[in-house]
Amino acid sequence: MKQPSPIKNPMKSAFASLTLWFGPFLLIILSSFYLSWKVLATADFLYPFWYQHIHIEQAIDRYAPENKYKHNFTDTNEAERFRLFSAILKAVQNQGEGLSEIKYHHPNGNPIDNLLTTAEIIHLQDVAKIITIFFWTGVASTLALFPALLLLRKKQIPMPKKTTLIGTMIVIFTAAGLAVLAIGPVDFFYDLHVRIFPDNHQWFFYYQESLMTTLMLAPTLFGYIALTWAITSFLLTTLILQGCHYCSLCSKPSTVKSAGLAAPTKRTKKGIK
Repeated sequence: MKQPSPIKNPMKSAFASLTLWFGPFLLIILSSFYLSWKVLATADFLYPFWYQHIHIEQAIDRYAPENKYKHNFTDTNEAERFRLFSAILKAVQNQGEGLSEIKYHHPNGNPIDNLLTTAEIIHLQDVAKIITIFFWTGVASTLALFPALLLLRKKQIPMPKKTTLIGTMIVIFTAAGLAVLAIGPVDFFYDLHVRIFPDNHQWFFYYQESLMTTLMLAPTLFGYIALTWAITSFLLTTLILQGCHYCSLCSKPSTVKSAGLAAPTKRTKKGIK
């Protein structure tokens, strides 16, 4: 006589499924941050919008004339400043190549001076190294994601509820945000720089000595960019999870009927149907 199958604990099953999905879930988050960066970078992280919104032009008018090393930056126009930010962004995403060649120009096209000092170039090269590591991590995560999902499919491990995964993601993002607020965004920014950059490399620049810092109104601009990046990554992660939910790759195993086999017959009192 066939023994009845043991009753499964729904909470235990859900926890086991979430545990087994932790790796792919982490890959999805890392991939989302990488892909979001790539998307936002094509729009220069919305720099033209932030330029107007946080009044960077007023900061340039105030601090650029006081710069100790570079002069006549206030002669540049808005389009030139957008181009300069884009040039810096492009360079740090390309291992720092071309940083020393960035010049700012008069509206008539005549060059005025190199934008960056030696100390700024060294700092941005350090930034470029970190971005390169992030890019390789993002590429590896994106490439590993599909095989990981295939393995889950092969092992017939069901996907946790979307609400569970999204809720977990909200908890992670919220906890990270609250931690930054508790430390203080500026203090967190400075402490992060102290930890990741070489001790003998300058990373703090006053507005009066750095056109780079003035052009970016650092660290204010970085806070808005980080928020935009986090929101975009969250939305992309949600979109990927939604795709996993509906995609046959991550759906529950097919039923016997959908596999092309005949469904088992059902016995009744009158016979077999």
